[in-house]
Amino acid sequence: MFALRIRHFAEQSYVTKSGDKLQFTVKERSETLNMGFTVDLFEVFIDKKAVGYLKAKYIRSSDWQQKFPDLKSFGKECFPRVFESLLYAELQNKNPDLNPHLELNYWADRIKDLNKNLSREYKKWKSYYMDHPVIDYIRVTDENLKRQGIGTALYEYAARWYGSRDMKLYASSNQSDSAQATWENLSQTHPVKEEKNPMNTSRDTWTPKLRRFLDYTDQS
Repeated sequence: MFALRIRHFAEQSYVTKSGDKLQFTVKERSETLNMGFTVDLFEVFIDKKAVGYLKAKYIRSSDWQQKFPDLKSFGKECFPRVFESLLYAELQNKNPDLNPHLELNYWADRIKDLNKNLSREYKKWKSYYMDHPVIDYIRVTDENLKRQGIGTALYEYAARWYGSRDMKLYASSNQSDSAQATWENLSQTHPVKEEKNPMNTSRDTWTPKLRRFLDYTDQS
């Protein structure tokens, strides 16, 4: 059974480029979404006024184990069409007389293929989302405070918070040009790393082959 190991989270001192002190709050499970996803909300304040926030979405390992104990439960929630096809194939396989014109092992082979597809997606989703928080949204809400380093501070604070829980903060695979530029800048001064994207397959030309993340898991 997975046990979350939480280390002491030594908060850093953050200030804007103008010298305003930043303070942060964290709301775990601020939202509960479909398919087992939860959202953690990080908010940043100046003199008790909210000036920005970051949302990270993922599936906690405890939630995964409870919600998806087997392939069928995963398929029913995340790939309903495949799940329905599997149920239909199993029904037909139990009643071969319904389709006497089909080859003897047609439905058995169909069931095997559908289970193979679900198993592949199950592994991809588990590797991509389970205990891998992905940035869902980040925003500086005060127009007068943009380009003051608040966004960068949000990235770092959230990544350090996850790092104290042995997790990394991942960039979204569907990034805008500005988000890509932000991560390029982060990589110059922060521990940005890359790893193989489990959602990418050899025939996939749309999904990025690599995914970026901020890694503070070894912070002192």
